Amino acid sequence: GEMMLKMATRDALFGDVATGFALGKLLGRRVVLLGVSMGGGISTWLATRPWALPELAGLLLIAPAYGVNTSRVLAYKYFKWFLRTVPTWLSRALLHASVGPVRPRR
Repeated sequence: GEMMLKMATRDALFGDVATGFALGKLLGRRVVLLGVSMGGGISTWLATRPWALPELAGLLLIAPAYGVNTSRVLAYKYFKWFLRTVPTWLSRALLHASVGPVRPRR
C-alpha cells in the first residue's frame, strides 16, 4: 500500500540487491545472476559495479526491461489523471486508439 510506496525507493532497492549478492557469496565463491524483466535491468546494474565484478561467475538475462519509456508508458504518464476519471472500458478504448491494444490485467 502507501507505506510500501514510501519505502520502495531506488536506494532501498539497490541496497537490497547488494545484500542479496553478499548472501549469494556466502553460499559459494562466485555468484551467477539470473534476471527476468525488471530483474534483468537490476542484474545488469549489479554486474557493472566494480565491487561485484570479481565475484560474478555469470549473468543470464531473460527479457530484461531496458527502455521502458514506450509509447504506452508515455501515454499513461500524460493522461493518467484523465484515464482514472472515466470508466475502464472508455480508458482502454482511448489507449487502444492512441497506442494500440492494451492487454487486460490478470
